[in-house]
Amino acid sequence: VVHIHYSYQQDILNLPVEKITDIMAKEIIPIVEDVRENSHYTEMVFLGKSLGTIPLIHKLMKTSMYKDSPLILLTPLLDFDSIVESLLTGDHQTLIIIGEKDVHYTQEAIENIQDKSNIEIEVLPNANHSLDANPTSTSMSIRILNQVTEKIEEFLN
Repeated sequence: VVHIHYSYQQDILNLPVEKITDIMAKEIIPIVEDVRENSHYTEMVFLGKSLGTIPLIHKLMKTSMYKDSPLILLTPLLDFDSIVESLLTGDHQTLIIIGEKDVHYTQEAIENIQDKSNIEIEVLPNANHSLDANPTSTSMSIRILNQVTEKIEEFLN
């Protein structure tokens, strides 16, 4: 597992998606390329959460080199039209996991992409953008986490 950690101010979401993509890609692409060139991995799976799904969807997904790499998108920003458009035109095997109470969840986006044969969608009732329930329901949050890990394992097998 190669984990790329980055930190941006919340106001980055005020920028156009294209600018967000460019900012993040400048940091992420060189790392991905270095791993690809200097490792012995035979396959790659990309997983992003929230803001981290943007460069996967807008850059890596559009690179022929990674055309066979599956995508796991946790809480993607489905309220951005360009995200949905890219998902609709992409061919990657993709798993989307999003909470029904996520601020970036939109029923319209789910309906638009649910018929794509290469995309699996898991909408988690009561789950928020952090993929947990409200802070007073620890047991529900643990059940949500279990659902997420089971769905990822099923997707990868």
